[in-house]
Amino acid sequence: DNFRQVVEALRAVEGISETRLYISHDGKYPEMDAIARSIDFCQVKQLFLPVSSAQPAPPWAIKRHWWWLMHEMFQRQLPGYRGDLLFIEEDQLLAPDAYRYAQAASLFKSGRLGRASHCHSESDGDARARVSIGAAPEAGELCRTLGGGEAIAACEGDLPHWAQEALSRMWGFVLRGPDEPSSGDGAGDPAQILAQLGHSSGGYGFNRTIFDAIKEAEDEFLEVPEDWDISMHNMIQYGYIGDALLRPAVTRLVTIGTSDTELEKVKACPACLTGL
Repeated sequence: DNFRQVVEALRAVEGISETRLYISHDGKYPEMDAIARSIDFCQVKQLFLPVSSAQPAPPWAIKRHWWWLMHEMFQRQLPGYRGDLLFIEEDQLLAPDAYRYAQAASLFKSGRLGRASHCHSESDGDARARVSIGAAPEAGELCRTLGGGEAIAACEGDLPHWAQEALSRMWGFVLRGPDEPSSGDGAGDPAQILAQLGHSSGGYGFNRTIFDAIKEAEDEFLEVPEDWDISMHNMIQYGYIGDALLRPAVTRLVTIGTSDTELEKVKACPACLTGL
């Protein structure tokens, strides 16, 4: 089943032992519980959505579970944590270096990872700009294998204006790459990060600042009778959160049921972001 496949994919993710995996259920299912209890490659905690006598119909049920999980994670499970949390769905398979990419994207977004020497914009009509990540000199071995085995030199001086503006508008990052391959220098390079407008539900990460911003607009978030990702889009449109995100040039995630060709690409994605 899907959950078992996702767990087996997680087992192969580099650095997974450094994490704590929270599994959120909308009910008690013995088979899923057995799979969760069998996980021995990282810390695990299972969470259960409280059951009420009047269950909302989809998509309200999905949004209700999603919003409960956000409260559970940011307010009860990790009340003092200020970093990014990574959320994936039960039918999403991760590439071997997906966690390392998530670490790099989080560090880059927060300004704690050195920028690359060849930052540049890419005008392709959809406000997408390509950003290469690299390690600052003081970062030591953080990105020793970026760029196919060689660390990318950090920029001297400030980031270009377009890059500063893009990063200031980031609400988070995702693991799913673009639907169409990027073009130009470095296209298809797993050490490339793209800055793009919009939102995505393809393995996404954000921090408490974004949760607090949505919580401040909770009435607007919940009033839309659609799924949570539509409401996230509205949060962007209303200006409650930023309108841009970071995503990889090479996808680190596929959904179960994706073509075999795409699945093999993810499985073969090199662990190029090691050592973070």
